[in-house]
Amino acid sequence: MARPRKPSSTSTPSAKRRRRAILYTRVSTEEQREKGFSLEAQIDPLRLYCRREGIEIVAERVDAESAKKAGRKEFDAMVRDIQEGRADAIVVEKTDRIYRNFRDRVTVGDLIEDQDAELHLVKEAEVMSRRSTSHAKFIHDIKTVMAKNFVDNLSEEIRKGMRKKAEEGLWPSVAPIGYVNVPAPGRPSIVPHPEIAPLVLRLFQSYAEGEASLKRVAAWAQTLGLSSPRGGRLSSKQVHEMLRNPIYMGVVRWNGESFPGVHEPIVSAALYSKVQNVMEGRSEGHGEGVPHLRGDNVYAYRGLVTCGVCGCACSPFTAKGIYVYYACSGARGCRRAGLREEVVTEALALALDALTIDPRTLADLRGALREGHEEIAARRDETLRLLEARKESAKRRLDRLYRDRVEDEVPEETYRTLRPEYEAALSEVDEEIRALGAAERETWEESLGLLAAVSNSGPRFRKADPARRREMFKGLVSNCQIVDGKVEVTLRSWFKTLQEMADQAAREGVLADQVGNWYSGRDLNPRSPL
Repeated sequence: MARPRKPSSTSTPSAKRRRRAILYTRVSTEEQREKGFSLEAQIDPLRLYCRREGIEIVAERVDAESAKKAGRKEFDAMVRDIQEGRADAIVVEKTDRIYRNFRDRVTVGDLIEDQDAELHLVKEAEVMSRRSTSHAKFIHDIKTVMAKNFVDNLSEEIRKGMRKKAEEGLWPSVAPIGYVNVPAPGRPSIVPHPEIAPLVLRLFQSYAEGEASLKRVAAWAQTLGLSSPRGGRLSSKQVHEMLRNPIYMGVVRWNGESFPGVHEPIVSAALYSKVQNVMEGRSEGHGEGVPHLRGDNVYAYRGLVTCGVCGCACSPFTAKGIYVYYACSGARGCRRAGLREEVVTEALALALDALTIDPRTLADLRGALREGHEEIAARRDETLRLLEARKESAKRRLDRLYRDRVEDEVPEETYRTLRPEYEAALSEVDEEIRALGAAERETWEESLGLLAAVSNSGPRFRKADPARRREMFKGLVSNCQIVDGKVEVTLRSWFKTLQEMADQAAREGVLADQVGNWYSGRDLNPRSPL
């Protein structure tokens, strides 16, 4: 792949005008900004670049927020500056410093096209403008998608780690009222608090009698000495959540799923069930109110297909013991008209059949993925340094608390309150460090898998088993909905880009049969090096 040309004062027609630029930098957290991590390292080279290129700096804007979501304050202000004519260029260190979500990418793209603005990516030696080639825009989009994918994978890895703990019967977060965290290997993650757990039991017993409202029980909890995690008065809502939480009878409920816990219950299953019956106004019944512990059936598209009319999930069900259908859940009044799984599969396969890429585009894709991964690796290293600093800080706080208690400088009650909190913070940062490495590996493997995905993906999808189809669906499809008995499929952003480039190549005279012959004969190995 040809290296991007270095921007210069004569690189584009717009360079002849006196450019007014906004320097934009971003640090991921307020902690980074307060400690000065990476901020000066970002902004000094940008100032130097502007002096060298003869660009006037009209503003310097710094966001100290996560770029996972759109809507950063200084980013929005920068957009307004350009829209209102106060600037006509953005100078930033590299792609992942300006956006890691698609909405921001579209916003900057609109500024480039509608306002004739320029985006200067200093470290990448590239200027994106209205006059940029389709090839340059393609490389830029691939890097954006990879950065967004890394953020998504990091979030997913953290959720996976917490769910894994829940599956093992461990409570994966800060201990609920009545319990304390004990993040020691080989032990339950929470144990009943010797003083508070009996008060929680009395709260359940009181409500089970059915003679008091939630408001009165909350007031009574205050007289018992029960308080919120921050030491304030328990509200009726908090009491309601406590009485509904099956953690107290030994069941871990996490993201709507229930697993048998390994911790010691505070209340019995019978008492918990009685409380639920009272709360719902039912007479007592065997097992009512107790979470049902079971595994889900395996369906290829469970939770992935939606109703195009109301937006509800299309639930899978089996007819006559062998035929799988998907139909709107009907939660918003839609008619439940089922569609056979085979119909959904073929619609998805037809969408994947359209993925065709020529050798030149494949070479560009290889280079873009490599460059994108290098940027992600650098980002990971920076984040890892911050996490290690947080970990050392958490260790020091815990050690200092222990020493202060030994020397009787901290009351026993304060020690018992703070120790679980500090230990939980230490456990949390350990989990973030694990998730960071796993997210980078996952992003790289998915990027390599992209090369395989665009090779003969439709036929491979048709032949795959349900588990593999589900995996391919998640990697290739961004939206699938059923509308009036038909399936509408939208591929993920970069696959749509590949399709558009292939269509453009065909319009410019590339023979479709030549591309097809080249394409059909290759099935790239997703694990092979780029």
